[in-house]
Amino acid sequence: MIRLKKPQDLGAAILFILLGCICLWFGRDYRFGTLARMGPGFFPLTLSWLLIGFGIVIGGLAFSFSEGPKVATPNWRGLSIVTVAIILFGALINSAGLLVTAFVVPLIAAFASTEVRRKEALILSAIVSIACVAVFVYGLRQPIPVFFGDY
Repeated sequence: MIRLKKPQDLGAAILFILLGCICLWFGRDYRFGTLARMGPGFFPLTLSWLLIGFGIVIGGLAFSFSEGPKVATPNWRGLSIVTVAIILFGALINSAGLLVTAFVVPLIAAFASTEVRRKEALILSAIVSIACVAVFVYGLRQPIPVFFGDY
């Protein structure tokens, strides 16, 4: 009898296969082309099939001979804080500017961990915000507002 030995692997396999199928669905209208003349759908559709293939392999290995870890309970606090931080990025980037947004978002996301230290989170946020402005605005010349009302 076949027994499930690695439930986490099976969960990952289902997600891979599901994501691959969703990407195939959205990429169905793109022209695939050939290897010599690749169309706009060549790369995404190939990656979608590879993702489905990896999901099948990982799903098969979930029924292997060795025991794996049980499925862990999700950290709902961490997931919700990170989700709020991502939404906040989208809400702040145009109105508050990159400097403020890149400071606030990692600061909030740091509190997804119960082991966060305020001083370290503040230092990290300051470094991230300065690095983002240096790389994206000055290095790559992206048209992102740096401060409030830059536009």
